[in-house]
Amino acid sequence: MAEDVASVVLAIAGYGIYRALAHFGPWILGAIKPWYGRLLATAGLFGFGLLLYAFRCRRLRYYGSVEVLVGVYACWKAVEKLSQDRSPEIWLTVVAGAVYLVVRGLDNRAKGIKDENDKRAAAVAVSVSSATHDSRER
Repeated sequence: MAEDVASVVLAIAGYGIYRALAHFGPWILGAIKPWYGRLLATAGLFGFGLLLYAFRCRRLRYYGSVEVLVGVYACWKAVEKLSQDRSPEIWLTVVAGAVYLVVRGLDNRAKGIKDENDKRAAAVAVSVSSATHDSRER
C-alpha cells in the first residue's frame, strides 16, 4: 500500500514539473534556440534519462506504477486532442504510444512485485535454514 502511495506522489510531482514546463515553455524555447541552449537541454534530458533508469533499476515496481499513470495521462490528452484535431495519423500514433506505456508499466510493476516476493522468500528460506542449522549444532 505504501508503494502505491509513493507512486501517486511521484506522479503528482511529475505533473507539477509538467505544469512548470508549460508555464515557462516560451522562455525555455527562446533559451534553446542557440546551439549552446540545445546542447544544455540535450545534456539535461540525458541526465534526467539516467536518473529515470537508475530509479527503474532500483524500484521497478514504483517505476511501473508511474509509467502506467503517465500512459493514462497520455491517453487522456490524446482523446482531448482528437476532439479538437481530427488527424487520425497523429491520434493513432499518440494513442498507440500511450497504450504501450500502460502495458509496459503494468509489466514492469508485475516484474517488480515478483522480484520483491522472490527476495522475501529467499530471505525467509535463509533464516529458516540458519535456524535449523543452529538447532542441529546444539
